[in-house]
Amino acid sequence: MIFSQSSRPIRLIKIVLPVFVLLISTLACSFSSNNNNTSHEATAAALNQTAVALSVQATQLAEQQNQNNPAKPVEQQPTKPAPPAQPPQVAAPTQPPPADVQNDSNNFYIINDSDFTICYFYLSLSSNSDWGVDQLEDNLVYPGETFTLYDVPFGTYDLNAQDCDNNLLYEEYNVSFPPNDTVTLFNVNNEPLCGNGVCGDFENPGNCPQDCGNASGQVPLTIVNQTSEPICYVWIGVPESEWLGDILESQMIEGWGSLTVYVNPGEWALSAEDCSGDAGLSQMKLTPQLSIYGPTTWYVDP
Repeated sequence: MIFSQSSRPIRLIKIVLPVFVLLISTLACSFSSNNNNTSHEATAAALNQTAVALSVQATQLAEQQNQNNPAKPVEQQPTKPAPPAQPPQVAAPTQPPPADVQNDSNNFYIINDSDFTICYFYLSLSSNSDWGVDQLEDNLVYPGETFTLYDVPFGTYDLNAQDCDNNLLYEEYNVSFPPNDTVTLFNVNNEPLCGNGVCGDFENPGNCPQDCGNASGQVPLTIVNQTSEPICYVWIGVPESEWLGDILESQMIEGWGSLTVYVNPGEWALSAEDCSGDAGLSQMKLTPQLSIYGPTTWYVDP
């Protein structure tokens, strides 16, 4: 601890004076113990008075020092002021939900039991004029998989599913949710949607050319070889007229194999030949006239 210069003499007196008072008191007691010597009694009394006076003076000096050097007050730890009061939050006015939306929600399930991959799925309120955003985002629903949409508000919806080329796979309108909480894409009659020979409601030349034809308007013709010999040529022509060309081009159909090609719809004559090239002997089957206006299968049998 560091003291100021003015406090040092007072500190010294406080230390020396009690010792001096104690010494005088001892001398006074020594003089008073001799009762026969009157002068000794007088001296003892004088010493006692001096001791009392010095003691009083020491007390006064101590009080004076306390006044000159008051004790340091106890430190008060400042308290962190409370944050200013925030203004009351005013709730934004709520818009009433559309007539086809209710206040509850639940999960909605997309089950893909078809042979197509679902790349886009739209779930739009029937009251909306557009489909909105793709509910799958970056996800794909592969054949055999189920995808869950969480916390879908109850309401009446239009549904739209597409493959990765934006071909329509499924579409339905005014679906009440609930009770309907699942949409299932499936194959008609447990057969593949594409390849069953019927161009269905959700098929088109883009996503199923073998059922619906190609973009040029041609229709699929499937040639099935029911022999052990390979087929190297299939000629197509106008009935009772001329042959137009080989529709296999450079392809070959192995024994017991099949191949699908595309032809213009109409009435056609067909002739299949093996790979020997022998005139009159290589023909395996001749069909003078065949109606081909949609997916058609032609069997080359013995």
